[in-house]
Order: sequence, then C-alpha cells, then structure tokens
Amino acid sequence: MNDPEACIHACNKLLRGELTAIETYTHVIGNCDEQVVVHTLDRIRDDHEQNANILRFHLSALGAVPDAGPGIWGAVEQTMENAAALVSDAAAITALIGSERIRIREYENALLDPDLKEEIKVRLRDENLPRLRDHVVSLEVVTGR
Repeated sequence: MNDPEACIHACNKLLRGELTAIETYTHVIGNCDEQVVVHTLDRIRDDHEQNANILRFHLSALGAVPDAGPGIWGAVEQTMENAAALVSDAAAITALIGSERIRIREYENALLDPDLKEEIKVRLRDENLPRLRDHVVSLEVVTGR
C-alpha cells in the first residue's frame, strides 16, 4: 500500500486521459457549427484542463514529472473521436459521451487503488469525478437525449 511509483503511475494514467480529452474537444470545437454546442464543448474542455491541473499538482508534489501527452492509447481514442467529428456533430458528441464514461470508470477504479494517496483520492472524488459526470449530462442535453 502507498507505493509512490504506483501512485505516480495511476495519476499519470488519469492525466493522459485528461490530455486526450483536451485535444479531442479542441478538435471537435473547431469542426462544430452550432454555437450552443460549441459553448458546452468549450466549458467541458476547460473542466478537463482543471482536472489535468489537479493531477499535475499532485504529480509534482510526489516529485514526479507529469506526462505531457496522451500516449498511444489516447492517440487511438482521439483519432476515433476525430473521425466521428468529421461525420457529424451528433456522431462526435456520441463519441464524446462514450469517452466521458470511460474516464468515469478510470477515476472510479483509481479511487479503489490502495496505492493512491488519500489526499489525492479526496480531490478526485470531490472535484474531478463530479465534473466528468456533469459532462455526460451536459452532452446528453445538447443531443436532446
């Protein structure tokens, strides 16, 4: 329990997911025509930035260097979402909802990790995770679900 390297790995994994989300939302926003949708997507992208900043803070406090990019799986996920964005706004939002749900599961799993420090869990549980859940609701509202 409380293996510092495992804690760093868990935080960096979550950070890579947030970085993927930031890049993907930026791309989708650039291809979206509806201003109301753009406003929602922009707010969600800002939330992912806040989540990433929290993770960066904790990684730095652990003496680790935060990952700077999404990694290979993030690139694959981002490519799929970007392809959906080229098809239609609705397809892009559907892909984004799926990705937000993946992020939620990743955070829920991280909260079960005995190596993740309790003060990090508190921030993730109280700040990051509620934002992700709100994203799913916001995206569903935009699509009329």
